[in-house]
Amino acid sequence: MNTPDNAQPTVTERTFYTEEELEKATAQFLDRHLKPIARRTGRHVGEVLDELAEDLFTGGVLAYMMANRMAEQDPTVNVNAEAGAMFLAMLRKMPGREALAKTLVGALYREIRAAEGIQD
Repeated sequence: MNTPDNAQPTVTERTFYTEEELEKATAQFLDRHLKPIARRTGRHVGEVLDELAEDLFTGGVLAYMMANRMAEQDPTVNVNAEAGAMFLAMLRKMPGREALAKTLVGALYREIRAAEGIQD
C-alpha cells in the first residue's frame, strides 16, 4: 500500500476513561490478580507489581475498564470473565507476548476441562 511519509492513521473511535474508572479498574486488577500472587508467594503487592511488565499491567487495567463499561450497558456481564477474555485477546496482539497468550489459554482450557471432569 502506498501512503505518503507524513500520512497519519485514521482514528475511527476514541474512548476516554475517567479517573474514577481508572482507579476502579486498577483496584480490580490488583485485588483479582496481584494480591493473590503476593499472598501465595509471601511478598508485598508492591514487589509483585515492580516485577510485572508495564504492558501487562496496562493491558490488565485496560481490560477491566472496558469490561466495566460493558457491565454498565448490560448488568449480566461478568466483569472478571470479560476482562480476562479481553486481556487474552490483547496479549495475542502484543509483540513478544504471543507465547504467553498461548500458555494462558492452554492453562485455562485444561482447568475448565478438569472442572467439568473431562479427561484428555
